Amino acid sequence: MKLFANTLFCLLLATQLSFAQWVWTKYEGNPVLSGSGSSTWDRHVMGPWVIVNADSNRYEMFFFASMDAWGPEPPYRIGVAYSQDKINWTKHPDPIISPTP
Repeated sequence: MKLFANTLFCLLLATQLSFAQWVWTKYEGNPVLSGSGSSTWDRHVMGPWVIVNADSNRYEMFFFASMDAWGPEPPYRIGVAYSQDKINWTKHPDPIISPTP
């Protein structure tokens, strides 16, 4: 039984590692925001969450953004994007919340 469990574990691990080797491409209909240029406040976009604003009858996506994804650049800023159909998003050009010193 132990041999079976070890073999099954190794096979499952191998399948997960093989998925990591695929080249992933963004589907144009996917509502994923991309970061902007290398010297902008939203170079790296992460952690989005979406709400429905009943007052404006649109979807609003809030997200964290930074210039450096893994480095010591925090504090992060919070941005917002708007959509009528949950597919096409328009990003507000500036952060809506920025930390102060």
